[in-house]
Amino acid sequence: MAQAQGRKEYAATILGAEANCDAGVGFLQEARQTMNAALALSENISSRTTAAVLFARIGDTAQSEKLAEGVSKEFPYATGINQVSLPMARALISLQRNQPEQAVAALESAKPYELGAGGLGPMFVRGEAFLRLHDGGKAAAEYQRMLDHRGLDPVGWGYSLAHLGLGRAYAFQGDTGKAKAAYQDFFAVWKDGDADADVPVLKVARAEYEKLK
Repeated sequence: MAQAQGRKEYAATILGAEANCDAGVGFLQEARQTMNAALALSENISSRTTAAVLFARIGDTAQSEKLAEGVSKEFPYATGINQVSLPMARALISLQRNQPEQAVAALESAKPYELGAGGLGPMFVRGEAFLRLHDGGKAAAEYQRMLDHRGLDPVGWGYSLAHLGLGRAYAFQGDTGKAKAAYQDFFAVWKDGDADADVPVLKVARAEYEKLK
């Protein structure tokens, strides 16, 4: 509809959101294709920033760094982008390089904005970083903050995955009871719709749950 109305920038925004959702649940090839389609429609500040985060998430660090550098130079005074979005891309790049400490450090600038325009993204990535560090306590705190502030992104994919992150965090702490409960909450979110059965993140979660004792 956006394309039919000639609203290419908005259409690119929609496709960018779809790409990030695909990446978040494990459909990496589809995510890349959709993000490339978004950029083909409109290479604006929003789509380029979204692409920087997306490509970092799926492992294309070179493309992510190129986009992030270009946006930062062209829009040095865009607060949300330079304090939240691009640091999130850099944090994801650090995770791709197995540098979780650097990922946590990169997200410091996002903290003042996380319960506002910054949204759930920085908390989610920080939670991933703490999981890599095997710090279940700090990871759990990040995911719990997401669950406590669902209104920031009521239908976002990050909210449902926060249950999974919380389960993993409790598992690292050795609290099997709470871990199982969190995994069950995650499965409950996905219980409706047989089409979801092949989602990569769901398959991984089920395998992890089976290993809990």
